[in-house]
Amino acid sequence: IASGAAIAGVAVAGDVVAGVSNVGDASIIYTPRFGVKAPNDTDYSYIEYGTYIIKEKKHDEEQDTVLLECYDLMLKSMVPYDLVMEYPVTVNGFLDAICTRLGWSKRYTTFVNSGIEIEEEKYDASYTFRDVLDEIAQVAGGMIAFVGDELDVIYPTNSGETIDSSNLKTLKMGGVYGPVNSLVLAR
Repeated sequence: IASGAAIAGVAVAGDVVAGVSNVGDASIIYTPRFGVKAPNDTDYSYIEYGTYIIKEKKHDEEQDTVLLECYDLMLKSMVPYDLVMEYPVTVNGFLDAICTRLGWSKRYTTFVNSGIEIEEEKYDASYTFRDVLDEIAQVAGGMIAFVGDELDVIYPTNSGETIDSSNLKTLKMGGVYGPVNSLVLAR
């Protein structure tokens, strides 16, 4: 990834593109995306991996590389739980209050078990907001994650797409283009 105030980069290997493009404050927030172009397509199809906060940036002058340690916006939930609210409250209202407290936008409207009432406070400062969100995800029977910049309760869906050995054998990898020599995305 090219170094500088506005880090942006693209790695091309054959017809596969991986890159990091700026979506906000150039010093802390980026959205990585991965693109693939099938042999008969005229353009790349991109999948964005969400918005990430750059927690640490390491520049290696010798190899002319930049290593970014990035986390999604869920990083903001890794603080002690300190929410004060009136009970009873629904699970949906509880999640709304957490979003308001952490300054997050919401994508969900309702979800499984969203109307169940919580009668009393269950958490204290020994928990983080992340711990509480994990338990809300369990109650909802889904996953809590960011879709773009908005928190959502998501459920697995069947895409109808099938990847078989014929797809895998036709992917061609070409030479590396640009200064990017690796891009690792982990969750």
